Amino acid sequence: MVCHHTAGWNDRHIVVNGRPGLDGPLSHVWLQHTGRIWVVAAGRCWHNAPSTSPHHRNGASIGIEAENDGRSPWPSVQIDAYHALCAELCRAFGLPASRVMGHKEVNTQKPDPHSLNMSTFRARVAALINSAGTPIKQQEEDVPEVISLSAGEDQDVPAGGELAVRWHTEYADDPNAHGTTVWRSWPPTRAGASWTAW
Repeated sequence: MVCHHTAGWNDRHIVVNGRPGLDGPLSHVWLQHTGRIWVVAAGRCWHNAPSTSPHHRNGASIGIEAENDGRSPWPSVQIDAYHALCAELCRAFGLPASRVMGHKEVNTQKPDPHSLNMSTFRARVAALINSAGTPIKQQEEDVPEVISLSAGEDQDVPAGGELAVRWHTEYADDPNAHGTTVWRSWPPTRAGASWTAW
């Protein structure tokens, strides 16, 4: 995973659609300052080039853009969500916390995510990975909102309804030699988000 800050506010549309000189999507996830997690894309995203790590290239990593102008303090609810999201993704893909890197660690031209000590960040992610089953505080809503994966408008799922989101891993070599598909079921269990590989 590559952790970023967006260098702006209310900029999910930029992460989804891109900016002049760089088409979107710019990452897989946009993490709002409120701690709300928006899945914006699947497959290759344009969030880290050139990379100093073979594990953190655009086609081999998950990009998380956290809403922040690059100067403002991080809200604790957003940092808690950042840690929890990285831990859940590590669990889902069988990755150690050491694979969670700041953009500034895998691209010498980048300063993000600003002011975060990534060693401390990874230690918190590792603690969450090791405490699998520990409840993670989740925001309850009457109608869960589902963000479409580059398919147009947002979608609503009735309260108590179910939804499965398919994640896949993109490979540059023979895709038939790999078989990673992860499904995320809605609603999440009370013991935190549960990921099931099918």
